[in-house]
Amino acid sequence: TRLLCLDVIRINSRAKFAPLDDQPEMVADTPEMSLELERADDAAVVSMALAKLQPRHREALIASIYEEKSTEVVADQLGLSENATRQLLFRARSAFKKALIGEVETAGMSAGQILSVAARKAAAESGKYITAAGAFLLVLAVSIGVLPNLNQTTTSELATAPTETSQPQATQAQPEAEPAQNAPEPEEQPAAEPAASQAQTSQVIPEATEQPATEQLVIEQVAQVSAPAAEPVAANEPEPIFSEVSLASILATNVTQAGYYTNSYASSDFLSAGFRGSSVEVFGGTGISAFLDLDIANRTVFNVVYQMWVDGKRYYAVAENSSTVTNPVGSGYEVVLRASDFWVVDDSGNVFDQSPLANAVSTVRLSFDSDGNPVNASMKVSR
Repeated sequence: TRLLCLDVIRINSRAKFAPLDDQPEMVADTPEMSLELERADDAAVVSMALAKLQPRHREALIASIYEEKSTEVVADQLGLSENATRQLLFRARSAFKKALIGEVETAGMSAGQILSVAARKAAAESGKYITAAGAFLLVLAVSIGVLPNLNQTTTSELATAPTETSQPQATQAQPEAEPAQNAPEPEEQPAAEPAASQAQTSQVIPEATEQPATEQLVIEQVAQVSAPAAEPVAANEPEPIFSEVSLASILATNVTQAGYYTNSYASSDFLSAGFRGSSVEVFGGTGISAFLDLDIANRTVFNVVYQMWVDGKRYYAVAENSSTVTNPVGSGYEVVLRASDFWVVDDSGNVFDQSPLANAVSTVRLSFDSDGNPVNASMKVSR
């Protein structure tokens, strides 16, 4: 075997092999498997950045860049003038860049470097936007009336949880207590018969005292587990997050000549992302603004989100009940939005149902001319 190996080494040492790198026609033209994964990762990062944009900005970017439509065609699609469309595209590109890479300077960077920065930013913010998406689903559920019994469901779960914990232990204790019932009765049984009218618990305890110490420990353990059952019920009492004084100016809002902005959205991305039409902000200078999602074609309101400043912090309010009435006024019309029973959301996505706004009523009036442009607004909030 040793001589055979030496012969093989000697023959291979004199053989000449042509390297494959010098023969390009023999190299396979199939792309590397990692390229497809990298493309999928890049597409996911870009899709996440697009999802953060407002619907109006996203639609304009997709029509202009992805579908390669001209500014005139995009303007017809959005129902805007060409000048307004150019301004909208400029704002959409700026918002997309900020959502993709933040405030990083991209001068001199390649596309791969930009996507690398975007991937790191998306990974760092993934937890925050997952929380925001969960809060957005909560607010959507509130707006369509799915969560009116949220507090009651939580209360019932907390009250029944300790009962479920103590039930298996009581079941385990029952087989050990059976031998006490099957044990021979003492000779003084006729004297103990008058005690049969007592509760079942009083019968088990005297019998268990005559048994070994193991049975006593089992009975005591069941009593200790079942005792804290009343504690979670006391914890369900709602704690107010606002005071009447901090919301006094908001609850006293009654402005007949309110200001308004068109194409203005709430500062929260996960609240304004569900807007489907044109947004108009109505404000009265008392610390609260109403963002109306308008359906210009049908002269109604899709949705409304309120933004408030309380003690230097920003909050949002969503009405559980709302109704819209459209009245003709001259050559135009007036939309009257009445909302009540508000849920409050903070910047972290936490939803509160107990606040002075829970029983408040808001009335927003917005007048339009014949072309659908707002001309007058008013706002009132009361309890």
